Amino acid sequence: MTLNKPSEVEVTVDVASVDGTAEAKTDYIALDKTTVYFAAGETTKQIVVPIIGDRITEADETFKINLTEPTNAILSTDNSVTATIVNDDIPISIAISDADAAETKPGETPNSGKFTIKRSGDLSKSLTAKYTLSGTGTKGEDYEV
Repeated sequence: MTLNKPSEVEVTVDVASVDGTAEAKTDYIALDKTTVYFAAGETTKQIVVPIIGDRITEADETFKINLTEPTNAILSTDNSVTATIVNDDIPISIAISDADAAETKPGETPNSGKFTIKRSGDLSKSLTAKYTLSGTGTKGEDYEV
Protein backbone atom coordinates (compact mmCIF):
# COMPACT_ATOMS: atom_id res chain seq x y z
CA MET A 1 0.00 0.00 0.00
CA THR A 2 1.20 3.45 -0.78
CA LEU A 3 0.07 6.90 0.26
CA ASN A 4 0.23 9.42 -2.55
CA LYS A 5 2.28 11.79 -0.33
CA PRO A 6 3.73 11.82 3.19
CA SER A 7 1.40 12.91 5.97
CA GLU A 8 2.34 15.01 9.00
CA VAL A 9 0.07 12.85 11.19
CA GLU A 10 -0.51 9.12 11.58
CA VAL A 11 -2.72 7.59 8.89
CA THR A 12 -4.66 4.34 9.34
CA VAL A 13 -6.69 2.16 7.01
CA ASP A 14 -8.45 -1.16 7.57
CA VAL A 15 -7.64 -4.02 5.21
CA ALA A 16 -9.30 -7.41 4.70
CA SER A 17 -9.25 -10.17 2.11
CA VAL A 18 -12.33 -11.32 0.22
CA ASP A 19 -12.65 -14.60 -1.66
CA GLY A 20 -12.85 -14.57 -5.42
CA THR A 21 -12.16 -17.79 -7.29
CA ALA A 22 -9.57 -18.51 -4.57
CA GLU A 23 -10.97 -19.60 -1.22
CA ALA A 24 -9.59 -18.73 2.20
CA LYS A 25 -8.31 -21.75 4.18
CA THR A 26 -7.97 -23.73 0.92
CA ASP A 27 -5.91 -21.45 -1.32
CA TYR A 28 -4.68 -18.68 1.00
CA ILE A 29 -4.73 -17.60 4.64
CA ALA A 30 -7.48 -15.01 5.05
CA LEU A 31 -6.54 -11.52 6.12
CA ASP A 32 -9.20 -10.66 8.67
CA LYS A 33 -10.04 -6.99 9.11
CA THR A 34 -6.77 -5.47 10.27
CA THR A 35 -5.74 -1.88 10.79
CA VAL A 36 -2.57 -0.74 9.07
CA TYR A 37 -0.74 2.23 10.59
CA PHE A 38 1.37 4.74 8.66
CA ALA A 39 3.57 6.83 10.95
CA ALA A 40 3.92 10.51 10.11
CA GLY A 41 6.12 10.77 7.00
CA GLU A 42 5.70 7.09 6.05
CA THR A 43 4.23 6.38 2.61
CA THR A 44 4.54 2.62 2.07
CA LYS A 45 3.37 -0.48 3.95
CA GLN A 46 3.49 -4.09 2.88
CA ILE A 47 0.64 -6.56 3.43
CA VAL A 48 1.57 -10.24 3.42
CA VAL A 49 -1.03 -12.90 2.60
CA PRO A 50 0.34 -16.47 2.81
CA ILE A 51 -0.59 -18.71 -0.11
CA ILE A 52 -1.41 -22.38 0.51
CA GLY A 53 0.34 -24.55 -2.06
CA ASP A 54 -1.18 -27.66 -3.58
CA ARG A 55 -0.36 -30.22 -6.27
CA ILE A 56 -3.57 -29.67 -8.25
CA THR A 57 -3.38 -28.51 -11.83
CA GLU A 58 -5.98 -25.75 -12.02
CA ALA A 59 -6.60 -22.32 -13.45
CA ASP A 60 -5.08 -19.24 -11.79
CA GLU A 61 -7.24 -18.08 -8.87
CA THR A 62 -7.94 -14.64 -7.44
CA PHE A 63 -8.95 -12.93 -4.24
CA LYS A 64 -9.30 -9.26 -3.31
CA ILE A 65 -7.82 -7.00 -0.67
CA ASN A 66 -10.27 -4.29 0.31
CA LEU A 67 -9.33 -1.01 2.00
CA THR A 68 -11.91 0.63 4.28
CA GLU A 69 -12.29 3.17 7.10
CA PRO A 70 -9.28 5.43 6.60
CA THR A 71 -8.33 8.03 9.18
CA ASN A 72 -6.49 11.22 8.21
CA ALA A 73 -6.70 10.21 4.54
CA ILE A 74 -9.20 9.67 1.74
CA LEU A 75 -9.35 6.44 -0.25
CA SER A 76 -8.98 6.72 -3.97
CA THR A 77 -11.92 5.51 -6.02
CA ASP A 78 -10.10 2.19 -6.39
CA ASN A 79 -10.15 0.90 -2.82
CA SER A 80 -9.73 -2.75 -3.80
CA VAL A 81 -6.96 -4.72 -5.47
CA THR A 82 -7.03 -8.19 -6.96
CA ALA A 83 -4.38 -10.73 -6.05
CA THR A 84 -3.75 -13.61 -8.45
CA ILE A 85 -2.48 -16.99 -7.31
CA VAL A 86 -0.64 -18.30 -10.36
CA ASN A 87 -0.93 -22.04 -10.89
CA ASP A 88 2.54 -23.54 -10.97
CA ASP A 89 1.58 -27.21 -11.24
CA ILE A 90 2.55 -28.99 -14.43
CA PRO A 91 -0.34 -30.91 -16.00
CA ILE A 92 0.07 -34.58 -16.73
CA SER A 93 -1.10 -35.86 -20.10
CA ILE A 94 -1.38 -39.37 -21.48
CA ALA A 95 -1.43 -40.45 -25.12
CA ILE A 96 -1.79 -43.94 -26.56
CA SER A 97 -0.79 -45.10 -30.01
CA ASP A 98 -2.88 -47.22 -32.38
CA ALA A 99 -1.72 -50.81 -32.86
CA ASP A 100 -2.05 -53.22 -35.79
CA ALA A 101 -1.46 -56.96 -35.85
CA ALA A 102 -2.08 -59.45 -38.66
CA GLU A 103 -4.37 -62.40 -37.97
CA THR A 104 -2.78 -65.82 -37.79
CA LYS A 105 -4.09 -69.23 -38.77
CA PRO A 106 -5.29 -71.65 -36.11
CA GLY A 107 -2.33 -73.32 -34.38
CA GLU A 108 0.14 -70.53 -35.30
CA THR A 109 1.71 -68.34 -32.68
CA PRO A 110 -0.53 -65.29 -32.39
CA ASN A 111 0.82 -61.90 -33.38
CA SER A 112 0.82 -59.17 -30.79
CA GLY A 113 -0.69 -55.74 -31.18
CA LYS A 114 1.40 -53.46 -29.03
CA PHE A 115 0.08 -50.16 -27.80
CA THR A 116 2.46 -47.51 -26.55
CA ILE A 117 1.29 -45.27 -23.74
CA LYS A 118 3.22 -42.03 -23.44
CA ARG A 119 3.07 -39.79 -20.42
CA SER A 120 4.26 -36.21 -20.22
CA GLY A 121 4.23 -33.47 -17.62
CA ASP A 122 5.30 -33.78 -14.00
CA LEU A 123 7.00 -37.18 -13.86
CA SER A 124 7.55 -36.95 -10.10
CA LYS A 125 3.88 -37.76 -9.50
CA SER A 126 2.64 -41.33 -9.59
CA LEU A 127 -0.04 -42.16 -12.12
CA THR A 128 -2.50 -45.00 -12.56
CA ALA A 129 -4.38 -45.38 -15.83
CA LYS A 130 -7.29 -47.70 -16.57
CA TYR A 131 -8.08 -48.80 -20.10
CA THR A 132 -10.83 -50.53 -22.03
CA LEU A 133 -10.66 -52.31 -25.36
CA SER A 134 -13.35 -51.66 -27.91
CA GLY A 135 -13.90 -52.01 -31.60
CA THR A 136 -15.08 -54.69 -34.03
CA GLY A 137 -12.89 -57.50 -32.65
CA THR A 138 -14.34 -60.07 -30.26
CA LYS A 139 -12.49 -60.92 -27.06
CA GLY A 140 -11.55 -64.62 -27.07
CA GLU A 141 -11.96 -64.93 -30.83
CA ASP A 142 -9.90 -62.06 -32.21
CA TYR A 143 -7.78 -61.10 -29.24
CA GLU A 144 -6.84 -62.07 -25.68
CA VAL A 145 -6.06 -59.72 -22.83
